[in-house]
Amino acid sequence: MEAPLYSLGGPYSDFFIANVVQGFVSRLGQEMPPTHVMMPAYHEATNQYLATYVRTFPADVLLRACAAVLRVLDELHADPSAPWPTGITSGFLRTLFAWRAAVVDTALSGGRYAAVLALTILAARRLRWGFAGLFLLLFFAGYPSLQFNTRHVFHMLFLNLWILGFLATAAGWSVRSLARAQKTGLDRRALRRGVLRVVVFWAVAAAALAAPLQALRWYQDARVDALAKQVLACEQEPLTPALQFGRGGHFYAAFPEMERMQWEMGADAPPVRCEILAVELRGKSGRVSITFLYNAENREHFDYTWTVNAPPRDAEDPPTWVLFPVYMNADNRFLGLHMPNLDRESEYTVYRVRDADAIPMWMAWVLPPDWRELPKHQQFTR
Repeated sequence: MEAPLYSLGGPYSDFFIANVVQGFVSRLGQEMPPTHVMMPAYHEATNQYLATYVRTFPADVLLRACAAVLRVLDELHADPSAPWPTGITSGFLRTLFAWRAAVVDTALSGGRYAAVLALTILAARRLRWGFAGLFLLLFFAGYPSLQFNTRHVFHMLFLNLWILGFLATAAGWSVRSLARAQKTGLDRRALRRGVLRVVVFWAVAAAALAAPLQALRWYQDARVDALAKQVLACEQEPLTPALQFGRGGHFYAAFPEMERMQWEMGADAPPVRCEILAVELRGKSGRVSITFLYNAENREHFDYTWTVNAPPRDAEDPPTWVLFPVYMNADNRFLGLHMPNLDRESEYTVYRVRDADAIPMWMAWVLPPDWRELPKHQQFTR
């Protein structure tokens, strides 16, 4: 899934999310909770952040739940590069895990279609069975959208196994029903009732999903449009780039003003300092990748390096704006910007966005010249 204009994403790190939440509550005028994700103060802050997220992006919440259902049904395959856990050396145990991988791959072959068939069979027998099955599927496979990672969803494989078991049972029902029909004749009235129940079930299910999604998209588009205009209207302070040579043998644009902010963070400073940088792109260019570079000793947890992509543009187009929140703490250092594929005909200016505290929820924005005509909600990419 992706949205063409904005992204709430970042590195998969508890500490990054902690910094996001800390900045969020500080902009609400509250005290930052400590960077400990298991503490009550942090839980209260994350509840506020989640509530604001749902109010701002309700259509994305619903669509992500639908995407999670499809991924649970189709994509919980065993990793072929690591079919057994690290440290397993027993040949017997490795064989068991290999068998498990084969079973999982079989169970997930066309999982979404197997689920549709199972729900159709349930609805044909009893409408309430079909709706109950659909509710259970959407609930159990949809809630992992809150944090869709293998370690949080692997147990949902039971849904695929249950569906396969149910279809095997239904095949037995069908054999017995056909044998009975050969003796007593086909009950055409019962068949028509079953077909009618299936049509009603899928019509109601489609309407129950599509209508709220479209309504929430209308609501969300207005909210996101207002947010984009608000962040563009903030005062901007131009920054002076200084070319630096970084790791990996590439040059990047550093900013002395941002460096001074980090050195000013003393022992009594808040846990994180939050800033928004805006990149104004002008002139003809192809697709431009902009990487916001960080450095940290503990790169797994505190290296917040992240890349966004700006679409191609013509020379006469109005500017493209890329805005990105920067989170600086005692364990990392913001280095600057790396734009390896910026055309020679292109120009750019980097600004620090001032007075953005009136916007509680910060995110990355990519606003091309025609951003007002683009969708302001997430969509399926495959």
